[in-house]
Formats: sequence, C-alpha cells, structure tokens
Amino acid sequence: MSSEVVNFNSLRILIEDIQTTYNIYTHVSKKKKDEVAKNFAKYISN
Repeated sequence: MSSEVVNFNSLRILIEDIQTTYNIYTHVSKKKKDEVAKNFAKYISN
C-alpha cells in the first residue's frame, strides 16, 4: 500500500511540474509574440 501512495505522490508532483513548465512556456511565448509584433510594427512604420 505504501508504494502505491509514493507512486501517486510522484505522479502528482510530475503533473505539477509539467503544469508549471507549460505555464512558463506559455508566458514566455506570449511575451515573445508581443515583442515580435512590436518590432514588426516599428519596422513597418519606418
């Protein structure tokens, strides 16, 4: 029984790590997309 609890806890931690990684990736991607859009707009206006 205790090994099942450990496995469940490991799985929960893994899922939380994946969620955190996804959140960071999504945030960085949006920031980069906004940056590219600003630079493109600046380039077009010159």
